[in-house]
Amino acid sequence: MSKNLFKFLCIIAVLFIIPSVSFGFFERDLYFGLKNSSEVSGLQEFLQKQGVYSGPVNGNFFSLTREGVKKFQIKESIKPALGYFGSMTRAAANRLVVGTGEATKKADLIATLQVQIKALNDQLQQLQKQQQKEKEEELAKTSEIPAVPETPSLAPVPPPPALEISGEKNQTFPTSYTSPLKIGDFTIANRTGNDILFAQIKIKITDQMDSFLNRNKEIQILLRKGSWFSDTLISKTAHTFSSLVVPEGSSHIQFANLSYPILIKNGEEVTTGLWIENFDYVTRGSLKFEFYEAQATTAISPKGGFNFTLSRVNTTALGVVNNLSSILGSLNSLLKQLEK
Repeated sequence: MSKNLFKFLCIIAVLFIIPSVSFGFFERDLYFGLKNSSEVSGLQEFLQKQGVYSGPVNGNFFSLTREGVKKFQIKESIKPALGYFGSMTRAAANRLVVGTGEATKKADLIATLQVQIKALNDQLQQLQKQQQKEKEEELAKTSEIPAVPETPSLAPVPPPPALEISGEKNQTFPTSYTSPLKIGDFTIANRTGNDILFAQIKIKITDQMDSFLNRNKEIQILLRKGSWFSDTLISKTAHTFSSLVVPEGSSHIQFANLSYPILIKNGEEVTTGLWIENFDYVTRGSLKFEFYEAQATTAISPKGGFNFTLSRVNTTALGVVNNLSSILGSLNSLLKQLEK
């Protein structure tokens, strides 16, 4: 997608979302740790009207506000009642906001939604056509690349002596508390000409999670000799995530030293599974585990490394298209409820 089209799409999304704020709608997820937020103030006022919150209206989302959200979730039969003001809870709150408005506001809202739905449909169709056009142009460019003449086959050259580490996996965060959770497998191939006795592996952990449930939480990082959880346990190391909410566009960087007393003989390849226990729900963002260094009883210089990433819905150009489709579906659903 071109940059101009992406910017235009973002502007369209904002223009169609902002008008509903005048009716007291909740447009985004709210969670523990937010400070001085006008949206949190609106949530606190709403919870007061629902009789589930008696704290101050100060725009700070802490224990009292979270308890109020939990009570509201229990009242509306929303599970799990964790105190996170997410999509299901917002939908329930917005239905009540609409239900308590005046008839004229309801009529105005229906008219506004109808206009928004039509405009969103038009924009979505244009965007999909533009994406299809760009794909066709990209395929045309690829087909114009001249074929590279084949080179005569040569005798295979044996690889130089090396100690190589490899492993990569990208997956989506689980939708609930998960223990144990498989992060990925990495392989160490020893072609150095010598047997190597390892001592430990150091990993880099890049935390960009939007997850108050995992803040200041201790998990266990496990290494197992093989790909299955039933395989022999090599080591188990405690790790605690930062208690601070990750600032927008930033991350928490931490390191963990994992005991790895494994002998890998010359010519041998050993696969090791990386697992974590006591891991909780993540709303969005990412969590990355990367190889940083390895230590052994002799000096080593391994090549390569491993990289395992868990993530959920980053706002990319494709994400904007998906979000627009989601917004359009929500608007249609709300319109049907209002017209009943």
